[in-house]
Amino acid sequence: DYDINASRYELWGQVEKTTERLDIYLAGTVSQSSFNRIGNIANGKFPTTSGGSGKTLSFLNYGVKTGVIYKLDGHNYILANAAYITKPPMPSGSYVSIQTRNDLISDIAPNYGSEKILSGDLTYQVKFPFIRARVTYYYSQINNQVWHRNYFDDVFKTNVNYVMTGLNQLNHGLEMGVEGTIKKRVALTGALAYGQFIYTNRPTATISADNSAQLLAVNRVIYFKNFRVGNMPQVAGSVGVRYNGAKYWFVGVNYNYFTNNYVEANPDRRTAEAVEKFIATDPQYKKIVNQEKLPDAYTVDFIAGKSFLFKRKYGMNLTLIINNVTNNSFKNSGVEQLRHDVNNIDK
Repeated sequence: DYDINASRYELWGQVEKTTERLDIYLAGTVSQSSFNRIGNIANGKFPTTSGGSGKTLSFLNYGVKTGVIYKLDGHNYILANAAYITKPPMPSGSYVSIQTRNDLISDIAPNYGSEKILSGDLTYQVKFPFIRARVTYYYSQINNQVWHRNYFDDVFKTNVNYVMTGLNQLNHGLEMGVEGTIKKRVALTGALAYGQFIYTNRPTATISADNSAQLLAVNRVIYFKNFRVGNMPQVAGSVGVRYNGAKYWFVGVNYNYFTNNYVEANPDRRTAEAVEKFIATDPQYKKIVNQEKLPDAYTVDFIAGKSFLFKRKYGMNLTLIINNVTNNSFKNSGVEQLRHDVNNIDK
């Protein structure tokens, strides 16, 4: 039984300038965030640190972003954006065991602190009456993340808190979209998102139990570099065709395809402790370390609609959408359980 008291103050502003060829903006923000835990009961296992008000954590954060649209002519545009932002950690990942006591991760994890995000994108866009298209390259480096999970461990017979600090992640890739009219009433659409979302360093983990003051691990090295961020298809595409009728009705179909989707990896299986009993050529070593890739998947979607006009001033639109008309089943997400027995890896 506990409360979290949190406060946040933010000041931000933006300036814009528009010319015949150029639209540009520059924005900035500064914020002050703070929070602390207040235990409403004293836990018998932690009589001095569970009840009452804990230490207040405060963070000064800032951000700046800028962007420009360059109009080559009335049909061709170049867009660019860039940003650097810092974000405070959440309370859920700031305590050794938030359910039971006020002990702070910052007291034992040297790389605990604000998240730092550097991102940008560059787009080329074309607009004509018969075709519209755009292609974008995006880049986002997210550093010093706090990764927190809580689970029940049947070996320790209690909830276990798993907190990684200093986790770095890179998301980058290409996005393309096009819509064109091939005949008077027939339109084609296409889209492709080709990305790579990976962890880029070796963070450290602090592992604690709710029923013991002894930490299960402190600053355990996680060999997470080049593992995939889970539960998102990193490549996806869609093609569609649509027919627009003469009397304000339309019908269309889309084919969507997803690939390079991975389960969320258990960091504790990517540690020296998890594989110390095995040699690198042992099949069980690969079974522990390798990240499962989910099968590729597709859907076919149907859409139809009609517009009505009453008394020349009242309008009504009816739309029917059926997703996955072929009713095929597939796995779109998954996680490796955090419970892990090195003596029985299939448990």
